[in-house]
Amino acid sequence: MTPFRRVLAYLRPYKGRVLLGFLFLWLYTILDGVSVGLLSPLFRVLFGQEGPPPNLGPLRGVVTELLAGTPPEAAKRIALLVVGILALKGFLGYLGKVLVVSARERAMRDLRVRLYEKILRLPLSTFTRERSGDLVSRFVHDIEGLKTAITDGAYIAVREALTLLAYLIVALWASWRLTLWALVLVPAGALSVAGIAGRLRRRSLKAQRALGTLGAYLSRTLQGIKVVKVFGGPKESGRFWKRAEDFRKRMTRFEYLGALGPPLTEFVVGLLGSLIFLVGVRMIFVEGTLSPDAFVVFLVAVLSMVAPFKKIAQANLLLQNGAAAAHRVEEVLALPEENRGGRRPFPGIRQGITVEDVTFSYDGVHPVLRGVTLEIPKGQVTALVGPSGAGKTTLADLVAGFYRPDEGRIYVDGIPLERFDLEDYRRHIAVVPQEVILFPGTVWENLTYGLEVSREEAMEAAKRAGADAFIRRLPQGYETPIGEFGYGLSGGQRQRIALARALLRDPELIILDEALSALDSESESQVLASLREALAGRTVLLLPIGSLPSGLRTGSG
Repeated sequence: MTPFRRVLAYLRPYKGRVLLGFLFLWLYTILDGVSVGLLSPLFRVLFGQEGPPPNLGPLRGVVTELLAGTPPEAAKRIALLVVGILALKGFLGYLGKVLVVSARERAMRDLRVRLYEKILRLPLSTFTRERSGDLVSRFVHDIEGLKTAITDGAYIAVREALTLLAYLIVALWASWRLTLWALVLVPAGALSVAGIAGRLRRRSLKAQRALGTLGAYLSRTLQGIKVVKVFGGPKESGRFWKRAEDFRKRMTRFEYLGALGPPLTEFVVGLLGSLIFLVGVRMIFVEGTLSPDAFVVFLVAVLSMVAPFKKIAQANLLLQNGAAAAHRVEEVLALPEENRGGRRPFPGIRQGITVEDVTFSYDGVHPVLRGVTLEIPKGQVTALVGPSGAGKTTLADLVAGFYRPDEGRIYVDGIPLERFDLEDYRRHIAVVPQEVILFPGTVWENLTYGLEVSREEAMEAAKRAGADAFIRRLPQGYETPIGEFGYGLSGGQRQRIALARALLRDPELIILDEALSALDSESESQVLASLREALAGRTVLLLPIGSLPSGLRTGSG
């Protein structure tokens, strides 16, 4: 698929708007050609020539009326007509641009939503390979590059191509012999700049990949800013400089090559124009086969082609960039999605969950778990106690359906987990992870994330998690804004909000992965006292950071 077709393919759902916009562009360029063609009767008035120009066809009567009367009267009519044509041309050009921009924004909205939904459907294993910064770069920068390619690339290319066609028709009308000369010489000149396009696309793709690497590094720094400040400041600056320098080099090479296009095109067009000019002078003064006014119209038409040629060369630069951006977006859209399991609705846990002889590795080579067997009875707390790095979180992720075992199986009430609809299964579980995830917004928005609950239900869950008291002491209570990653709250406060959110979902299975690790001993005792009541009758998989908290009844572990 050519870069032009690849970029325009995203507008297909809105082709009605695009085609109507291009229709207005076509009318715009017709008027452009007519305005240039009016130079011939105008110059006949100025040169004192009698009668209308030859080869007018059905327009002969109109031009005859324009030239009627004295030269000043004819010039006035022609000037008024030119002004009217320019006003109508501007209006049509505006309508064409508005329709294409409208289609573009709708298409980019659809693409953003499609890409976001794709990211939500990707397995967790993808995010260990695809760095978040690179995904953000594709989501933001590449879509913006594609957006620019539509209006400043494809739109300009179509408009200027239609303009070239209009000027070509005017040139043929003025002198078909000179136009044939141009049609022989111009393709030869076009070949001299055609080779740049492919190299531009390749260099653009390399530059955008370097930008993705740069974004990934920045994202990593922001996520670990405290560690970077304490341990790695100067070294991190040096590493970032190397990545920034790599992007600079690749982008500079792309821009240098792109900058060569317009001046090279202008030189080639100027050279060809000079050759055609010499042929025209011979036809007027030696052969006598061309009138001066027709030659002027031809020259204006040909010289008017220079600007469209330059703009098409610039548009090609953006199209190549857009095609590379589209390729990167399509790479994400082509990634294999998470296996959503079977179609069987999940009825809830009746007996318990069985982990049977499970082996799992993230890379397919080095097992994190090997031959693990475990019973998680319904309605009891099952604790996995072990040193850090023993695979407790990995096992919890397998039970939550985020990964599938390499060997062995996980059963719910004797039925393999993969036979259930995983989305339906996850509606019945809640997870409080090691690293609490809170989003920018209010405490209330984080507490009720993804849920439709009453204020009384939310506050009751906050009380059970030991969060209600400190939330009420915040400046705006439950409506207090919190920063990204929960900045503004202590680690213990973030954990209690996450616990409340999990309880508010009223899950059958709740996974607590070091969920009390940020609490001091007094707060832990208070929260545990509340949790004993809140967790009664629920199936709980507990992953404590050290020894098992006292007071929680366990089934196995």
